[in-house]
Amino acid sequence: MGFKKRAMGKFGVVYVAFGAPYLAMALTSVVSLRVTNPTVPICIVTNVVRDQPHVAWWKPSLGDQWLFIAEATDKNRNYKTGVYRLSPFDLTLYLDCDTMVLDDIAPISRYLQYFDVLICPAYRPCAGEKRTILDGIFRYRQDGHFNSGVFAFRRGQHIEEFFDLWNMRFHAMGDRLDQPALLEALFLGKVRIFPLPAKWNSGDKWRGRAATRNEIVIWHYKTRLEPLVERLLIKAVDWFGGNQTHLVDVIRFIQQRRELRRYRSLTWLARRFITRIRGDQSRRLERHPSRENWLCWTAESPEPNVS
Repeated sequence: MGFKKRAMGKFGVVYVAFGAPYLAMALTSVVSLRVTNPTVPICIVTNVVRDQPHVAWWKPSLGDQWLFIAEATDKNRNYKTGVYRLSPFDLTLYLDCDTMVLDDIAPISRYLQYFDVLICPAYRPCAGEKRTILDGIFRYRQDGHFNSGVFAFRRGQHIEEFFDLWNMRFHAMGDRLDQPALLEALFLGKVRIFPLPAKWNSGDKWRGRAATRNEIVIWHYKTRLEPLVERLLIKAVDWFGGNQTHLVDVIRFIQQRRELRRYRSLTWLARRFITRIRGDQSRRLERHPSRENWLCWTAESPEPNVS
């Protein structure tokens, strides 16, 4: 059985951003996407504010869409696992909010001409992991899994069935994580999977080779908020027209992330020293041909004290 090429459709990027901190991260990611991929439309699904941002880089004329859902923030994974029905695009790249796009994402739409789902494998065994999948046959993360922070899909019957299965298994497992259910859906579904290289969903690689760091297309920083990212998250509250409560939520979120990464510990100081020498990944955008847009759109101003 050979590969059959499908016709190209409308390609876009979707974020599910429930809660003010996650909407702030999503909009920060959108700015990076607009700099590196200026013609790719965006859809943001959020429960924070009804009105779309009135900023230069948000472009309804390009196809950007703002979908407000009056739902509790802790229901976000229900909508992530059901993103197939929310996406307005024929070809969709889903990004977690805590990402930055550092390079061209056009290859995603080309891969989707041949494959149904694109996703990065992950293999980080955890001896203490208790979760099991497939009726207890396999232990999640012990035998490898896939990271759901970045994935792409196209429209089609098998793909719709896959997302319905993912959503159903997520609710059935009663887990706060969506990845164990994702693994079951990938194993049980009929979709053709393309394993994306690590550069499509990569952490800092602050200890890695310079060449490896420079290859990163999508930087998934997770808990590792660099000072520039922290400042942009606070600024993003103004971008989405947030109020004082939203600002307090974002500042509290930054403080919690600092605690997770042992802020100001010896390990943190050593890592920060190396990062300053090698360069924060987000600073790569300042070397992009569209750097003037990045610098203009993210112009820094005095921010509240989050110490």
